Amino acid sequence: MAVISNDDIVHNALHGDPGLADAQCQLLIANKSSSPTPWIVSALIALRVGVPDKAMEWVDHARRYGGDVQTLMDIEREISRARISILRQPQPSRPRYHLITCWGYGFWADVEHVLGHLLLCEITGRFPIIHWGANSWYSDDLHNDGFTRFFDPISPLGIDDLPPHAGSIFPDKWVGQNLRRVIFNRYSGPGSRVPMISYLVRQELVTVADFFAQVATLVRWLPQAHPMYGKSVEDVYAYLMARYIHPRPEITDQVESFVGKHFSGRHVLGAHIRNNDKFQELGGHDPTQKINQLVKEYMDTHPDSFLFLMTDNSHALAHYQERYGERLIFTNCLRSHNGKPVTWIATKPREELGLEIMLDTYIGARCDAFIGLGLSSVVAAIGNLADPSRTKITLVGPKLQTFINVQPYIMEDPTRTSEKADTQAPHELEPAE
Repeated sequence: MAVISNDDIVHNALHGDPGLADAQCQLLIANKSSSPTPWIVSALIALRVGVPDKAMEWVDHARRYGGDVQTLMDIEREISRARISILRQPQPSRPRYHLITCWGYGFWADVEHVLGHLLLCEITGRFPIIHWGANSWYSDDLHNDGFTRFFDPISPLGIDDLPPHAGSIFPDKWVGQNLRRVIFNRYSGPGSRVPMISYLVRQELVTVADFFAQVATLVRWLPQAHPMYGKSVEDVYAYLMARYIHPRPEITDQVESFVGKHFSGRHVLGAHIRNNDKFQELGGHDPTQKINQLVKEYMDTHPDSFLFLMTDNSHALAHYQERYGERLIFTNCLRSHNGKPVTWIATKPREELGLEIMLDTYIGARCDAFIGLGLSSVVAAIGNLADPSRTKITLVGPKLQTFINVQPYIMEDPTRTSEKADTQAPHELEPAE
């Protein structure tokens, strides 16, 4: 982890990006910092985004770590003023809505984005409207919602049901804009990189979520009245998945058919081998060798077991076929032979690519044991779906669910690589092979 200075997080908390400051504080706290600073800065962030009750909670933590008495008293006075101001605000007189657009990256990263904003809706009392539009890699329909192609609807409302908002919309970059516009000032410009905590107390009729959402960073912002207050991040994921993420019946039927045919009466190890494009995100570090070693050790010590292999790499599949022969189980899906993402290989409908990922994931969650990269969103989804009393999961590297990701707040604007990136779907930005 890069060194985070107190000056950096204080500046971000007071003048810069509150989302980045919040993530930095959470990183310090997760690494067992004994300093009161991350708690003091957390309280300042809570005041800045209008949540004085959280500010008070974190002042109490700072006091336990020896925070400066005068500083904490000054913050408590600001908390009292903020609470009075909130009491004077008029209560909303009509329903408010939160439009959750597609993040536009991997399939389960897109689901993670939805889960984070659904949790935000539970905190804010807003009605969620999900719209996976033209920036989804897994939809061929550039107009209608792609989420419900894979999952049961979460809300009866769609993007066309949003009321006329006039100027009552946040971020205000969307005033007068077509809400179907897929990427609009997401990474730079007014209204860019808006973190989830900036939505907590907005009064606008409509809020629009187009930037990365991570459940882990929002968990500590849950109010005490929420049923998951004080629970672990893993418990919150399980709660959200069980409540909201339900595959369409025909997808569930395909999973059950495959498991019944290939898993019945067998002990099955699952393994996920990612394509080479993932390793670029990891600074070039390739964990495949370690995963291969763990799989070999497991299969050697369980000679009667079978292996369910999930991979988008044709070379990895060939390697495992040669090694395990009839002990290998896999689905018939599109795979890459040159290290490029399968989403860049437009040889089949993109909705079918999403379906293939879903089938592999839900099948993988039914294995007796599973081995995979900890920072893979696919492996994280398997961890969220699998029964922990039945499936033992072994991760290589950090666990994505609890990994505080600051990268979206500091990464370069990827849309600068294409003049068309601000208006077109991601699959239109790269040539198909």
